[in-house]
Amino acid sequence: MRHRLKLGKKFRKALTRSLLQKYGGADTIDSLLRHISFYRDTHVFETKEDIFCIYDKLEDLVTHIEKQAEYGFKFTYGEPFTNNSGSFRLYFNDLISGDNCVHAEIGDKRITYINHNLINFMYTRDEPFNQYTSETFQNAIRKSTQISLVGEKARTRFFNMLRKKIQLQREAVNHY
Repeated sequence: MRHRLKLGKKFRKALTRSLLQKYGGADTIDSLLRHISFYRDTHVFETKEDIFCIYDKLEDLVTHIEKQAEYGFKFTYGEPFTNNSGSFRLYFNDLISGDNCVHAEIGDKRITYINHNLINFMYTRDEPFNQYTSETFQNAIRKSTQISLVGEKARTRFFNMLRKKIQLQREAVNHY
């Protein structure tokens, strides 16, 4: 077990040092909120306090991502920001709905992870497919608004919109 924890920490450290470009809209948080609502409505949570705890943690995550966007660097949740981190670029596009596809480029190697069957992923190293995916992502980024490092007004508006969605769900719990 210790070996797995040590390996996990090493992996997290490596991820924190790599470049991350993320684009999308509010659809990711909408999906998370729908899941929380489903579990609330099916009485998976034992108490209302458990539900509020989940919303608190989700708000903490939103704040953490906002800070990463503000600084333009990734850093581990709960740890201070350092300049030794990888770059973090966040782009907003309210017309594009993400499908949780992940495209990674490490040196001259590329790999694309594709969502399959709701909770599973498939991956491919097929170069023509990866080239097409890379071009598609770059096209989406060109049509999006960068909200990391620059665009403070748009960034603030985006993250306040996410917090408002969480708040509305939190209020629904009070009427439950």
